[in-house]
Amino acid sequence: MGKLKSSVSSKSRKELLETGLEISKNTQLKLLSIPKSSIYYKAVVPFSSDTGQEILNVIDKIYTKYPYYGHRRVHKTVR
Repeated sequence: MGKLKSSVSSKSRKELLETGLEISKNTQLKLLSIPKSSIYYKAVVPFSSDTGQEILNVIDKIYTKYPYYGHRRVHKTVR
């Protein structure tokens, strides 16, 4: 027999976590069937500055001109 699917979304289960309890966070995660990694995951924020976008454009130009370059040579060329 397989696991029963929960009718409650994982987002709703995450909201059930409490820090002030006598039960450890690990035990709560186990009881709620929430992976530990999903609690500590932080989404990667895309480049917020123009310099980051400029660097990506330079890398794109280098790679377009020399598609056989590896990341080390591209890194050297960007400098």
